[in-house]
Amino acid sequence: MMWLEVEVETRGDDVRIAARGSRGERPAPHDVAPEQGLNALTTLANRVGRAVRARKELDPAVIELSQAIHAEIVKGELRDIIARMTDPLRPRSDDPRDNRLLVRLFIHDRALLSVPWEALCRPGTTEGFWGTDPRLLVARGVSSSDPWAPREVNGAVRVLAIAPGSDEQALLALREALAPSIEAGEVEWLDPIAGPDLGPKNLYDKLRAGKTPHVVHWLGHGGVDMRGRPSLRVADDEDGEEVWITAEALARELSPHFYEDLRLMILEACEGAKAGMFGSAAEELVRAGADAVVAHLWPVKADVARTCSTEIYRSLTATGAAGDIGASVAAARRTLLAQSAEAFSPILFLRSSDSVLFDFARRKVVKPSGKRRARALAPALQNLLDKPPYTLVLGDVDEDRAALKEELTKFMEENEDKPDPAMSLSAITQRCVLRFGEEVLHSLFQQAVGGACRRARRHSSTPWPGWSRRGCTSPCSGDPTSSAPLRRSSATGPSTRSRSHSRAAIRSHGSSSAGPGPPAGRWSP
Repeated sequence: MMWLEVEVETRGDDVRIAARGSRGERPAPHDVAPEQGLNALTTLANRVGRAVRARKELDPAVIELSQAIHAEIVKGELRDIIARMTDPLRPRSDDPRDNRLLVRLFIHDRALLSVPWEALCRPGTTEGFWGTDPRLLVARGVSSSDPWAPREVNGAVRVLAIAPGSDEQALLALREALAPSIEAGEVEWLDPIAGPDLGPKNLYDKLRAGKTPHVVHWLGHGGVDMRGRPSLRVADDEDGEEVWITAEALARELSPHFYEDLRLMILEACEGAKAGMFGSAAEELVRAGADAVVAHLWPVKADVARTCSTEIYRSLTATGAAGDIGASVAAARRTLLAQSAEAFSPILFLRSSDSVLFDFARRKVVKPSGKRRARALAPALQNLLDKPPYTLVLGDVDEDRAALKEELTKFMEENEDKPDPAMSLSAITQRCVLRFGEEVLHSLFQQAVGGACRRARRHSSTPWPGWSRRGCTSPCSGDPTSSAPLRRSSATGPSTRSRSHSRAAIRSHGSSSAGPGPPAGRWSP
């Protein structure tokens, strides 16, 4: 890939530009005219920020200022080099990387890190922004002594979502947004690390125990603490007090994964690209070993963040894609630019002079087996079913799915959490388990599909082939620990009876602590 490193330095109120290219280019350094220097750059940052927060397009005056600054940043020999490298008439290469120019900005003044350099617009155009150009890819450079190499991926790109706190909507929305890629076999959705009890210890334990992802997607809140350290919020403590971890601590915990398969982090957190005294959260993660981090310079609405992430994944992981994060972020910005200046909020930080993170040369995408089930089950329920032993209930699939959805909806409505009727069973199931817990979901599942087990037993006097005698936890089994229906709870959560009932039901999976054993003649896998 052709690349150009642009150094931005300040000397008092003066701004100086220096650069070097991948083919040995060394244009003469130059100073930016004072009228387009620090004050103009600060004004541009403020005006673009206001447009982002108001969800509006850039007005003509802001575009004019952006054009004037662009003309001063890219002038003389530097302008000639960029024009030559991005000339649309130059011979095209079979490798798409050779047809793009990656510009990495190394900004040494913290005050200039908040400038939306991606919003610089070529004079003579109204939408020729650096950040949306398909031939010129812009990223923030981060110095690192660690080696770099694209990760070979022969199948699906593994994505791990981390969502601390009790609000599961963002997690559900991301899972739904990635559903087409998951069903196509392009993305593997790992069991998310999420929930209202996700404190630092739980987070670190789960990161150490799980499969190494290619991408970590953080869904939550970010900021800079009183000591100037970029931080990320995890679940509140028992007293309801906010708990934050530093980006440096998270980076340290992830560092072993960076030496394996982890290449990209997406911080869907407020101001993940905002610099504190020690840099931004994104910079901390790149310095720790991440090849690339995508973070937001300003807070954006959930729908914008989701659109941005969806477009990035689609461009990055689709069959035939080049695994180029620079091109993927540029494509996402072009999509967002059709709506507002929020297109300039996502910022790409790169550790390497190549924006290709994944080598798909020998990739073979295979659709996951059991496509119907993969589409229907939420990650939380799938996680339950992946913990053997479990009970298999046979019955009419469509009828039992409808019964389960009705039971879940009714329970949640009576606990002041009315789901949208249009929500899929997958979304409702995960919403229920994240809010009320696995035990309640287990008991509701038993009640809803217990009729299927009763019908199956009435029509079969002998065990089904391949089954062994063990305890069935469904209500039809006659087990005294699971014969009573789940009692509806108050708005504060499930009742003590419902919790104890569901715990007994779970223990009855071959556990001697469940009380009286099941009578003979009950069948489970």
